[in-house]
Amino acid sequence: QCKGYVVPTSLKQISPRVGGVLWPVEPDLLQEGRLVKKGELLARIDPREYDLEVLQAKAAFHAAKRRWEDLKDNMDEEVRMAEAELDEVKHNVRQMKLEAERNEKLARGSAVAQRDYESAMFGYQAMAARQRRLESNLKMLKDPESGRLKRRIDAAHEEMEQARARLGTAEMRREWCDIRAPITGTVLTKNAEYYNLFNPAAFS
Repeated sequence: QCKGYVVPTSLKQISPRVGGVLWPVEPDLLQEGRLVKKGELLARIDPREYDLEVLQAKAAFHAAKRRWEDLKDNMDEEVRMAEAELDEVKHNVRQMKLEAERNEKLARGSAVAQRDYESAMFGYQAMAARQRRLESNLKMLKDPESGRLKRRIDAAHEEMEQARARLGTAEMRREWCDIRAPITGTVLTKNAEYYNLFNPAAFS
């Protein structure tokens, strides 16, 4: 018989990457002296909070994706609506211009009150200003390189990608709840008890 110590050739310290309550799993492999294989599930952090994070992130991603798809799929329709509104205003401008010119002639002969003439003229000028605004807006919408509609679609796409990244982070944190053996070997010491709440930053 020989006396001595068994010294491991490789020592791995296992600590969770997320905080929470440590849950046992079946079979219970997290026992000193127990042989475990690489990848086996040793324990689990209470995953309920992280499951909700995944659900929230998934809902936010799908909502952002729908906003982007709605803008992208309906951009032509939005341009047609802007063109139709501009055409309507152009017709109103022509009609109000004729009415203002008629009132101007009648005002010279005192056939119409000065107040009515001014009201018609101011209405025409306001509608003409609205036409100029709509023309400028339509031009910005239709610009294929830097138009307002393209910027809105690009911004919606970036918001969707941000939501996708947040979803990936939430899913990764959920995966970290499962504590698995990094190598095949023997459990030497167990420094945490089941159902204890701990912070992984202080675990080491």
